[in-house]
Amino acid sequence: MPRKISPIQKEDWFKKYRDGVPVHDIAKMAKRGVRTVKRGIEEVRREVDARSAHAELLKDTLLRHQHKLLTTVEDVFSALEMPDSESPISTDRNDNPVPIVFRGANATYETDVGWNITLNAEEKPHWDLLRQHMARDPFWKRLKEWKEDLSMHLEARLELQRKATLLLKDETGLKVELSEKPHIHPDAVKVLYQSAVEWALNKKESRALKKEITILSDEQIFLGEIFLAKADVGKGNECREAILRTESKLRGSPGALKFGNTYKRAMDSSTKSRKAIDEIRMLGLVPGQCKVCRRLGL
Repeated sequence: MPRKISPIQKEDWFKKYRDGVPVHDIAKMAKRGVRTVKRGIEEVRREVDARSAHAELLKDTLLRHQHKLLTTVEDVFSALEMPDSESPISTDRNDNPVPIVFRGANATYETDVGWNITLNAEEKPHWDLLRQHMARDPFWKRLKEWKEDLSMHLEARLELQRKATLLLKDETGLKVELSEKPHIHPDAVKVLYQSAVEWALNKKESRALKKEITILSDEQIFLGEIFLAKADVGKGNECREAILRTESKLRGSPGALKFGNTYKRAMDSSTKSRKAIDEIRMLGLVPGQCKVCRRLGL
């Protein structure tokens, strides 16, 4: 009965053969037949090739996995920016805010609940895997704070916008609507909101409207080319002064101060969140492990 050849012996033959020792010499040293030695060397060669192919496949799979994770990280980083605060929030016919879409994220509003901020990346398959990789990372706390602070700021924006509408109605005695009758145009709310925002953010170009508002002969009131209102006959100047009073009350109001404070707080949270996720971006890989990594045996 032929002696059983151990895997260690076969690997020794393969190493010698790989180092240039002829098969006949290996067979002679091992006191084995040439065909036996050839078969042993070939078995080891196939095993080595299989391990090499598996390692390359594993490497490619891991690279693709990391690429998708890092793409998700990039999506998160780009989304952590403040949306434009100078444009009023659009509302539907029932004065309910419509969703705000900004770069890489969106904000939706629910009555009695408030604003909910969602990153586009949260809807992607690799979001849960990213959370598994970074389970203990301080970024998640930063992200939560940013969402909370941005929600508070959006609420302050909405309050300031609604305050501008109410003040205009009270000061002018006219409705804010689109009409042929005497009325306040919705663009007037936008103009006064932006004036209050400029004041709240301490912008250098911030200035009160003052004498920039003009009145046409038919009692139409303009700011440059922006139509603000149509007053009752003979009440153009009175309406103009009411608009200016509204602006004066908005600038420096508690609502404007709240807008400025919440904006700065949300900006600070945005900066901290971006800094936390930027550390992962600079690293070039997402550390940690997820269920996919475990399946790959990592």
